[in-house]
Order: sequence, then C-alpha cells, then structure tokens
Amino acid sequence: MLPRTDTSITPVGRTDAAARLSPVADPRQEAFTRSMAAMVGRQLQGEILTRLNDGSYLVKVGGTAARMQLPPGAEAGKSLPMTLVTLTPRPTFQVEGQAGQLTQFEAEAPPAGAVAPYLDGADEGAATTRAQNATALGQVRALPDAAPALPGAAAAPVTLSETARVLSNVLGLAQGQPQGDTIVAKTALAAHPGAPPEQLAAALKDAVGKSGLFYESHVAEWSTGHRSLAELGQEPQMQRPGHATDPAGAQLINMQLQTQEQARVAWQGQVWPGQEMRWEIQRDESDRGQQHGGDAAPEPGWQSALKLRFPLLGEIGARLSLRGDQLHLQLDAGEQASPVLRAHAARLEASMQAAGTPLSSLTIGAPRPAGHE
Repeated sequence: MLPRTDTSITPVGRTDAAARLSPVADPRQEAFTRSMAAMVGRQLQGEILTRLNDGSYLVKVGGTAARMQLPPGAEAGKSLPMTLVTLTPRPTFQVEGQAGQLTQFEAEAPPAGAVAPYLDGADEGAATTRAQNATALGQVRALPDAAPALPGAAAAPVTLSETARVLSNVLGLAQGQPQGDTIVAKTALAAHPGAPPEQLAAALKDAVGKSGLFYESHVAEWSTGHRSLAELGQEPQMQRPGHATDPAGAQLINMQLQTQEQARVAWQGQVWPGQEMRWEIQRDESDRGQQHGGDAAPEPGWQSALKLRFPLLGEIGARLSLRGDQLHLQLDAGEQASPVLRAHAARLEASMQAAGTPLSSLTIGAPRPAGHE
C-alpha cells in the first residue's frame, strides 16, 4: 500500500551537474528504474552510505542502493527525507536542503561493486527482485519532462511531468480522507430474496466491473472496439469529469493502486435489501519463487472468500481456493448452521459436479477467530 503524503508541489531549485550519468537506455539503469516503480509519490528516508570519488553519494532508499548528487552539507551516516516524484527520464527525488529549499536530484544505478561493502546480499538482491516484480505502478507512465542531459553538461532546471503532478495532487487529496480498499455498493444485487444464483453472479460481476476499478483497461478495450462507449459511460470516471481533482476521485485512484499492488478485489453490500455480504478475491502467489525442478513455475491460483449473516443461522463464511483444476471449499459456521450445512453437503457437491466444477475437497468447520482470515 502506498503511504499517503501531504507533500505539496513547490518551485524547485536547479539540480547539480550529475557525475557521468549512465545513459537512460543502459540495461542496468533500466532495471534500476523498474525496481523503484513502486515508490513513486512515497515519502522515504534516504540513508547516506558514503561519498564516492566523483563527488556523488551512495544512498540506501527503500531498500535499494542509488547513486545521486545531494545538497551541500550531506554527510555519510546521516538520514535525509526525500520523495520520489518521477521515474522519467531518470528516477528523480525531491530533497529539502538546509535552508528549507526543495531541490530535485536524479538517481542512477550505483557503480558495479560499490554496494557490496555497505549492504548485505539480501538487500543487494532486493533491487533485482523488485525490478522483476514491478507491475501496476510501473504502468503509470510519466510523460517525458525534457531530453536527457548529456554526460558532463550542466543540468537544466527539473520540472514535474503532468502525470507526476496529477499523482501528487491525488495523494494530497486522499490525505485525511477515510481510507478503504473495498468497493462499497449503494444498491442491492437483487430486489428480493430467492433470486437465481446466476442472476446474483451476473449482478455482482456488473457491480464490480462498473465500479471504476478497471476503468483504464476498459478504455483500452473501447479503443480496440471490444467495449461500447455507452458501457464506458456507466463508470464513475465518465460520470464525474475531473474526478482526480476531488477527494472521492482521489480515493478511487488510491484504491486502484492498492488493487494493483495487492492483486486483490473486495466488495461489500447487500445481496438483497437487508442481507449484507462481504466478498473478496485475491491472487494466490504463496509458492511464487519456489523451486520446481526443471518444470516452469505453475500459474498462480486464486482465493475467494465471502461472509453472510442470517437472522436464524448466524454468520456463515465460505472460502474457495482454485489452483489449476483443483477447487477446495471451506465453510465456516457456528453451532446453529453447521448441522444444516452438513445435512446438505452431498447436494452441494452434486450441484458443483453438474455445473462442471467438481470440488476436490469440502470442509465444514467452526468460524475462524478474528484476525485469522
């Protein structure tokens, strides 16, 4: 989750001339930039490790080693608050100098071998891992600010791209607002109890799809003719132009970023009037990175969970785990509901079989304690 920051955009000073900056297209620099994608907009503490022979500094920031120029007075061993404001043309940090002036400095991959004396192997490997795993936040591409500075040339004044300014404004607007990572429905999925399951499933899919959470991907589908403009017009971003400049729109963008980062979608609302439900689905990457012999790592599975509370049966929870063609179902219920669920377990298994999704296992147990979801 991105920590919120109330950092405002203020005029910045000129950057110092960078010492022999790596070309933007250099493979090491590209990997370094990707490793920092998840930090855009974050307020970080930079730990100054050492001053290099060319006058630049080696800084540990967000678990990654970076090489950058720093304001006068910087000393090894000290910490320096900084904010990553853009990734293009190079990762650029905003730093407050001794006189309170905000200055921006470009960062680059440290020289080969420079990191080893200061970071352990785990920290050195963290940058590579982040570079391989950077996903959604790296897809928020900032517009180019200016042509890259030539090595040895005096740096031009650094300005923020339009995208970086919008993201900074969004983070500022979200500050102090109620933070949530769940789609909260305003209307019930069905008008009355007893609606067919397929109707409820279609209504839930529709509610999540039109929540605005996947707006950008839907725009891409519209651009290729796979989605109509009328469908796109039902999403919040189309109904509320300039949504990024109001708190509700900022919260939605924040939720989009969290969804991408956590690979998780959550929905809360009424199945029918008076019947509350909470549902979530999350990609299961529990065995990601584990060795699988000569075989390729399996595709990540999915986990889904929902909770319902009935007047007579109490709270019932269901957790589904799907990996490949293996589907496991765990039902959690109290003393009132457990006998009823067990009595109808065979019917449930037969229905799943008939639907073409047979259960690999079915377990009925007591509700999990709070904090053990």
